[in-house]
Amino acid sequence: MNEEVSRKLELIRQTLTVTEVEGLRIRGTDWFAWATGGASHTVLLTAETGVAEVLVTGQDAWILTDEIEAQRLKDEELPSNFKLHIHPWADAAARESFVKDATRVLTLRA
Repeated sequence: MNEEVSRKLELIRQTLTVTEVEGLRIRGTDWFAWATGGASHTVLLTAETGVAEVLVTGQDAWILTDEIEAQRLKDEELPSNFKLHIHPWADAAARESFVKDATRVLTLRA
């Protein structure tokens, strides 16, 4: 476990508790690097987001990515503080469904 990342995850969880929010989803390259202790999820250097996201809840911390990038991220970039949620490359809805389930978010329709 990376101690720097452990401290950051604890800070995020404290903020979740204070704000009564179920989870924090991090997409930007700068925030991804901060939350992971310097990992990079960037493929295109000019993009604002990369091939993975961070999702932190009160209980868990995940890296959300597709099946193409998962092994490379695990082997080269990510500290062991995170679980991997791997979804099919062509199924972005699977990622969204996982986030909703993990954070118990209800979608209300008018």
